[in-house]
Amino acid sequence: MNVPASVITPKVVKWFRLYAGSLTFIYFISAALFLVMYFIGLRFAGLEVNPLREVAGGWLFKLYWFGLTFMFAVSGSAFAATFFLPRKPWAWVYDMILICYGIAIATCIPVAIPLLIYWIKPETRSYFGRN
Repeated sequence: MNVPASVITPKVVKWFRLYAGSLTFIYFISAALFLVMYFIGLRFAGLEVNPLREVAGGWLFKLYWFGLTFMFAVSGSAFAATFFLPRKPWAWVYDMILICYGIAIATCIPVAIPLLIYWIKPETRSYFGRN
């Protein structure tokens, strides 16, 4: 189903792009900081001894930091992908899932809930060709 190019972009799409861009930036910066903290160590933060580093020879520490860094990188990539998606019905669903993902983050709730309310309105659905 092709969407006509002359359709006016709803304001909520512009707000969603700001939301997605902000979370992309936050997640990639967090992933970079976790990598820096892993390689430099936690001495910079004033923590000479880390209890995770001493459990089972440090494998739990490495697994924990790798998991967090990986989660931040994947989440940042998911939000960054929204800028390259076509205006198709499945992209509307993908974006809505990311808005709901933001509801799970306590600091994003005041932005994500109104964004979700306006996202499910008919003009946004028709903009993505979802009727």
